[in-house]
Amino acid sequence: MRQTRFRKKHRILVFSSIVIVSFLCTILLFMEWGIIFLVPDLKNLVIPDAELSYRLKPDSRTIDLSAWFWDGKAVEYRVGKHNERVLLNSSEISRPLIACYGDSMTFGLDVPWEDSYPAKLSSHLGKQVSVINFGVPAFNAFQSCKYAAQGIEQWAPDILILQICQNDDEPEMPVNRIYSGRFPPCTRLGWLARLGILFLRGEIHSQPTNQQCS
Repeated sequence: MRQTRFRKKHRILVFSSIVIVSFLCTILLFMEWGIIFLVPDLKNLVIPDAELSYRLKPDSRTIDLSAWFWDGKAVEYRVGKHNERVLLNSSEISRPLIACYGDSMTFGLDVPWEDSYPAKLSSHLGKQVSVINFGVPAFNAFQSCKYAAQGIEQWAPDILILQICQNDDEPEMPVNRIYSGRFPPCTRLGWLARLGILFLRGEIHSQPTNQQCS
């Protein structure tokens, strides 16, 4: 009699465990797809950089599925050989040159290339003016200024546009810690790394940066 009761309790325990594990796996599956649509995976576009923490990777591309969630269509990001955002391939940089630097607003995060402001500026000015999009997602003010200073030395643009957002006074954007490699993304659970980015984006830094552009 006791053995029968033990077997019954054992079966109930095993069945309950299977139900709980199945439920948790279902939740993780929904989380994986949810994170894919909510957080763009930009790690294929960036490489570590000693001065800037990270920079765009030349000749790279990725698909942003999160844009489909908001606008009904996925967005492709392409980076050319000069670390600039491009439509298809890099073109030779000519004169007169307008170089656009800044964060994701300049880069055109969540929007197609043609909807970024450098692309619209280029369309307005025509082919006689070269407008290059050097924007980098999640750059803060210090990084944007530093990168723009490097661009002045490298390209000597006729006009340089530096766009800075109201949240760019943070000493370091949380997402920088992901892209710079200090929080290596999971290889098997890539969605977990994106979940980390999602939570890190919510961090609030109260101290403005003391670093100066030079």
